[in-house]
Formats: sequence, C-alpha cells, structure tokens
Amino acid sequence: MLKQVILIFLCLYCISASFAQGDQNELNKLVKAAQSAFDHSSDSLQYYTEIGTKLAVKLGDISSETRLQQLWGTKLFLNGQSDQATKILLDAARRAEQYPPTIEAAPLYYSLGQVYSKNEYSDISEKHLQKGLEISRKFKNDTLLADGCNRIGIYYERKNDFDSALFCYQQAFILYTQIHVPLGIAYSLENLAGIYAKRNELKSALGCQKQALVYKLQSGRKLDVAIVYMNIAETMESMKQYDSANMYTEKALALAKELKYKDLIQYCYQFMSGIYEKKGQYSKALELHKMYALLNDTIYNEAKAKQLAEADKKYQTEKHQQRIKELSHLSTIQTLKLRQKNTQLFISLALLVVTALFGYLVYHRRKLKAEAKLQAEINRQQAITTREVLNAEEKERKRIAADLHDGVGQLLSASLMNLNGYFAKNNIDKTTNA
Repeated sequence: MLKQVILIFLCLYCISASFAQGDQNELNKLVKAAQSAFDHSSDSLQYYTEIGTKLAVKLGDISSETRLQQLWGTKLFLNGQSDQATKILLDAARRAEQYPPTIEAAPLYYSLGQVYSKNEYSDISEKHLQKGLEISRKFKNDTLLADGCNRIGIYYERKNDFDSALFCYQQAFILYTQIHVPLGIAYSLENLAGIYAKRNELKSALGCQKQALVYKLQSGRKLDVAIVYMNIAETMESMKQYDSANMYTEKALALAKELKYKDLIQYCYQFMSGIYEKKGQYSKALELHKMYALLNDTIYNEAKAKQLAEADKKYQTEKHQQRIKELSHLSTIQTLKLRQKNTQLFISLALLVVTALFGYLVYHRRKLKAEAKLQAEINRQQAITTREVLNAEEKERKRIAADLHDGVGQLLSASLMNLNGYFAKNNIDKTTNA
C-alpha cells in the first residue's frame, strides 16, 4: 500500500513540475525579449517587463525579476525620467535584498549608482557602486567587475579625484584585456586618456587614444570612431600640432556627414575654425565659422520643430501607454484564464491518476482475495485427499493384519489337530502291543 501512495505523489509531482517548467521557459523568453527591446522600443520593453515581472514573482525567480526591473529602470533614466527610474530601481534593490545575492544584482546597483551620481548624490552613488563591485567579486565575474571599475572611475573623475579614477580605469583595462573584450578595452583607454589630459600628460593621453582608435576601427562603429578622431584632434591641438589636429578633425567630419550627425558636424566646423584662426588663416576660419553658424541656425529650427514633435509624441505616448495598460490588463485576464484552465487540467489529470490508481488497488486487492480463496480451497481439497489416502492405507493395513492373523490361526489349529491325531494313534498302538 505504501508503494502505491508514493507512486501517486510522484505522479502528481511530475505533473506539477511539467507546468512549472513551462512557466520558467516562458519567463526566459520574456527576459530575452526585454533585453532585445532595450535598444529599440520603450513600449515593448515596458510590456515585457510588466508581464515578465508578474510571472517571475509567481515562480519566485528573483534573478529574472531583478534583471527585468534593472532594464526598465535604466531605460527610464536614459529617457530623462530620473525620479521614476530611481523609484523602480530602489524597489527592485529592496526586493533583491530579501533573498541571497544573485549576479543580476550587480548591474542593478551600478544603475542606481549612475542615477544618484547624475543627481549629485555622491555618497549614495558610491555606496551602490561599491555594492555592485562586491557582488561582482563574489561571483568572480570579470566582465561585470571591469564595468564596475569604469563606472566608479567616472564617479571619482567627477569628484576631481583623478588618482582614484586613474587606478579604477587601469583595473578595468587590465580585466578587459584578460577576458578579451575589445570595446571594453577601448572605453577604458578613452577614460585613461581623459585623466591623462586633465593632468596635462598629453603624450600619455595621445597614446591611449590611438590604441583606442585601433579597437574602435575593428568594431566598425562609425560614430565611436568619429568621436575618437575628435578626441585625438583635441589632444593634438593642445600639443600645438595643428596640422595633425586638422587631419583628424576632417576624418571625424567625413564620418559625421556620412552618419548625418549634425551636432558632430557643427562641432567639427567650430573646432576647425579655431585651428585656422590660430594658424593665422583668418579667411578659412571665417568660412568655417559661417558654415558653423548656418548649421547652428538649422539645428535651432530643427530643435524647435523637434520640441513640437516631442509634445505631440508625448500626447501620443500617453495614449499609447493607456492602450498598453489596457492590453496588459487584457493579457493579465487571458493569463489568468489560461492559468485557470491549466489548473483545471492539472486537477483533472490528478483525479484521473488517483482514480486509475484507486481502481488498480481495488482490482489488485480483489485479485489477491480470489487467489487466497482459491489457494485455501486447494489446501482443503488436498487435506481431504490426504485424509482419504491415510484412511485407505489404515484399512488396508488392518485387512492385511486380519488376514495374517486368521491364516496363521487356522494353520496352527490344523497342525494341532494333526498332532493330536498322531499322538492318539501312537497311544492306541502301544496299548495293543502290550
């Protein structure tokens, strides 16, 4: 009986585990979809975050919940919604602190540090950044550790603590080099160059920038390459190498025009105008300054148009967010209905299994009773047969004994009679002779 009960529990466990595994697979898909939507669509990211967070809470998957909230909070911060981003990230941190630390908590604390640093809460920012570093060290994740070193280096640089910033950037560069992350190496080199430039160590700064350029060219990210060109040009200009500075600015300008990045084009014109003015070529400097002013007017007009477009977009976004909430509500209802159907199916399957096992137990018990009854009847018949055989044997023994007794008695009687006759005859003879 105990074996059957254990079998029932095992069946129920397997069924419940299969449902849980299905939910976990769905959650993993939602987390991947949210990561993909991070660079493309805020609306999609919000949708995946809301649905994924509910499912993560249901499953008790704090890692996925933390990752989703970190992505959404960071996106809000990048969109300029600092207050809302801070609330979401802090709530996620409080939730995460109720469980043992997970690797996903490190980016969460980095994002919190970035938000507080932007809002000039330096002490709170450092606390969160250090906590992220501590978690990265605990899990021995060099990628997150390098990222944390760069982030805390930026924090120290904003505080004008250049020595601490330099040390952090150097640690990030070493880690990225060890794990072979080209873009990470490039960003660390650019950060190092910025510190060297602020310390007026221009040759060291230029060396780091040229190394960073090699990695950026390998990455194929044209905007990043253009920015490095401009950084090199600024360093060359500080070193009074105007021709070299002009050459790198022209390279940056060509990429900016290819990318149609007007802010960078404008900056290139302004920078080159200053170089030509220092070289005494005032007509060229004036020409470039006019191009800068013309583009500046264009950008101003575009900025106005952009403000109007943003106002309209904000209105449309509010409508869209309302629609998303409605869709989210509908999705929640559908999810609840689906969950209810799954629950009903689970209960039905469980009842079916229990009924089948109960029927099997009843059948098995009846079969055992029938077998026991049959065996008892066989034993009874065998006992009767044995008794009859024993009785027959006993009768046969008595018959044989009787036959033997009667036969010997008759033989002895006959012998006695014969002897008596013999003795009688002898006595008669003896009397006659006398």
